Amino acid sequence: MSRHIVKTIRKVAGSLLAILALALAAPGSASSKEFAPAVGSGGSPFRDLCPAGQYLVGTNAHTGAVIDQISITCAPVKPDGTVGALFHGPVHGGPGGGTPKDPFDKKTERRTTCADNEIVNTMGLLPGTQQSRQVVRLIIFNCVLTTGTERHNLDIGDAPFFPTIYQNCPAGEAAIGLQGRAGAYVDALGLICGPFTKVVAGNGNGANPGSGSGGCSGLAGEELAICNEHNVERAKHGVAPLNWSPDLAKNAQAWVNACHTAKNDNGDEFFCHQSTSGCGTDASYHFGENLSFGWPSLGGKDAVDGWYCEINVYDFDHPAVQGGNLQGCDKNPNKVTGHFTQVVWRGSTRLGCARNTCSLGGNTGTLWACEYDPPGNFNADQPGVLDQNVPRPMQGLSTRVLVAGPPAQTTTAIISDVDLYDIPGGVGKVIGVLRKGQHFPLVGCRADDWCQLSNGWVWGSFIVRNHAP
Repeated sequence: MSRHIVKTIRKVAGSLLAILALALAAPGSASSKEFAPAVGSGGSPFRDLCPAGQYLVGTNAHTGAVIDQISITCAPVKPDGTVGALFHGPVHGGPGGGTPKDPFDKKTERRTTCADNEIVNTMGLLPGTQQSRQVVRLIIFNCVLTTGTERHNLDIGDAPFFPTIYQNCPAGEAAIGLQGRAGAYVDALGLICGPFTKVVAGNGNGANPGSGSGGCSGLAGEELAICNEHNVERAKHGVAPLNWSPDLAKNAQAWVNACHTAKNDNGDEFFCHQSTSGCGTDASYHFGENLSFGWPSLGGKDAVDGWYCEINVYDFDHPAVQGGNLQGCDKNPNKVTGHFTQVVWRGSTRLGCARNTCSLGGNTGTLWACEYDPPGNFNADQPGVLDQNVPRPMQGLSTRVLVAGPPAQTTTAIISDVDLYDIPGGVGKVIGVLRKGQHFPLVGCRADDWCQLSNGWVWGSFIVRNHAP
């Protein structure tokens, strides 16, 4: 008889990376694109460049109602496509606002830098007013993969709107610095670009650099099935799809290869997480993890279905994360929900999974591990965190377009209320308001992240993005 056991989420990490070759042009050539500082006219001028050979990956910033203070964060790109040690530039602006200090700010669950295989190539600015002067209210960076075209947004600041000013590095370039003006606040910013050539595959271990881009593109077999099923379930909640990460998959593979087990106080054996005491773990691990075991075998789609079915006991009116074990969707007496919440967690953007044949309690079957970055279920006891990261499922949403294959996307979901414009760029006429949970035909998206629906234009941050434009 087939059995299916899933395990609770813990925080884990690791980075066993593909070996790739890098081709980089020296940044800062005379032909590089520079944007004049935009928004306000106050403050003192500054111009900050990343060190030679490094690229902009984010900022350290004080933010409140506007951007109070900013300093560039840079990093080199290593031969495997990941970024190296972070460099922080000089500080500009005033002392107001909050102060995230880490690449992933645990208090706000927001990144202050791109992911570990991304750099900045676009900046959007939203003007604001403070003490009768025009200043920068919100910054949105486009973080693009060093190995492909997939990208996501990195928000610096907090505003329920989207940028009206856009600065896009030309093809073959990426951001290498910022220039602007600042006083008590950040008054104006301009992106400085320099040449960059994408990381390309070399004579490494056969890893496919494209498998980390385009959602589930580049995958096959059970890896494709488990990645697709995650994104099908996430689309039901209006949450953006996860991007497959080779380094997370390698971390998962290294863990399941050892079939780590432990015993509880009752002597019962269980598969342990990378954060479980006694399993040789590293306290610096910081990813999320779902485990699933089934015998005589367990497919990737079935593993995700076993995690997602915890929605049957999840109370959206009184949300809570409950860890623990369950044996199939019909055997959840402890009302475990932590696997479901990790699958659909809005703040997670990357996924990597692996499987191995293991034995437990005399049964031999398939053990799956999936790793998530940033981790889900973080600060789940704080007010509003679960409402934001585990939204209710949307009625009538088509999910068939999330599977890998030709970009045949025809429908998109609205993630939150947003204005609809007659032309792209945020400079046209507002012709309507789209509401969270609605879905519309999607014509396509431009390089500046403006997307055309059947009835107008919206900024791409407010819709489910199923494939790169």
